[in-house]
Amino acid sequence: MGYRFGIDHFYFTPEGLLLIETLLPRYLKIHVTTLEASVEASERFATSMHHIAATYGVALIAIGVQTQQQSDFVGGLGIQMMQGEAIAPRTLLQKARRR
Repeated sequence: MGYRFGIDHFYFTPEGLLLIETLLPRYLKIHVTTLEASVEASERFATSMHHIAATYGVALIAIGVQTQQQSDFVGGLGIQMMQGEAIAPRTLLQKARRR
């Protein structure tokens, strides 16, 4: 059957790009603050990020999305999958009761 996996807390560095090429992950999870800093540093970052992901068939997931403003920012980059408090607040699991 085989298996596929993803890379959490990914950074677009030369080493990170080598990981994509070597491992061919199904997804890359990128923290929203990394995305914010990268976009400020380069206007072409979002285009490059999507091109790399499309080339290797990798899904992009933004993590740590805490506010609606961050959610709007990530959506504006074209990233449709997100995780964080703005998407679904944490809930406590109830302890199972034994009978």
